[in-house]
Amino acid sequence: MDHMYERWLEAGDETTELLKTLRNIPMSERDKLPADDFAGPNRSFPIAIAGDVHDAAASIGRAKGDSDPIKAKIIAIAYRKGAAFVDQLPDAWKKQKNASAFNRFMESFRELLGAEPELKAAGECGCHQKEKDTMTEQEMKAFVASATPEQLKALGIIKLPTDAEVKAAADAKALADKKTAADLKAAEDTKTLKAQSIKALKDTGKNVLTDAALEAMSQADLDKAIAAATAPKAATFEELLASAPAETRAAFAAAKSAATEKHTATVKVLVDAKRGGYTEAELKALSQEQLDKLVKLADIKAAATTVDFSGLGAPRADGNAGAVPAAPDMNARIKAAAAAKAKQ
Repeated sequence: MDHMYERWLEAGDETTELLKTLRNIPMSERDKLPADDFAGPNRSFPIAIAGDVHDAAASIGRAKGDSDPIKAKIIAIAYRKGAAFVDQLPDAWKKQKNASAFNRFMESFRELLGAEPELKAAGECGCHQKEKDTMTEQEMKAFVASATPEQLKALGIIKLPTDAEVKAAADAKALADKKTAADLKAAEDTKTLKAQSIKALKDTGKNVLTDAALEAMSQADLDKAIAAATAPKAATFEELLASAPAETRAAFAAAKSAATEKHTATVKVLVDAKRGGYTEAELKALSQEQLDKLVKLADIKAAATTVDFSGLGAPRADGNAGAVPAAPDMNARIKAAAAAKAKQ
């Protein structure tokens, strides 16, 4: 793939070696960048990340055409994007930008006061040419916050920090950098652990989730999923029986055979009784406990037909085989009981 810088730089061995060190941004990514992020004409010398500032600055010496506008735009983009981008500028360029900012600040300061402020050491700043444009109030505050000690001394309006304040600020920065480094390492360790866990879950062959779903899972959920996927399978009853002693297997076989015989016999009894309305197939599908209940229930119904006729109404006289039988002749029973008592 052709390097993007190849079309913007003069050809030669130096350029060939330089191209090996420069980031090549794909056209698809360059097309998404706003026009303000290109330091050169025709969307050349793009600056998307901080490292692109270094690459653009390093290559400007081989640039085709006038490089001064490109250099100025590189500096402007870096300062617009922030400290990380500014850090990638050559030191000489930073001083030039800072000097230019000082001139703008002074021009703005004159307009605010309506007169030239007295400078104690203006010549020490290397800033003698004035720029026509002025700063906004916000830009002036930002300049004061980033000005060099010499410039602040020249202004005579800022109290320089003491050695103790400088040390305290340095200590605070060192502590913040240390904490940041620790946070970054912890985040990297967490990312590495998650990647390892996802791979472990996939290696079990039991993962059914997409990569996106796995990435969205917490580490705790991944650990649970791995534990479930790698848990030993519980032995089935048949496997346990197969590994039991011979006498245990023989006892189980005898008990099973006896239970089968009992079940078969109970089904036959119920089929022969022709009660309950169950087919033989339905009875065979019932458990032994259910069959025993049916047997008991059938016995209760058989005994009940000769005991209590209350509430049954008059006997049926239609000759239906399923009719309720007539009630016994109670008068005959009473007479027989009275005769037996008279003989005593």
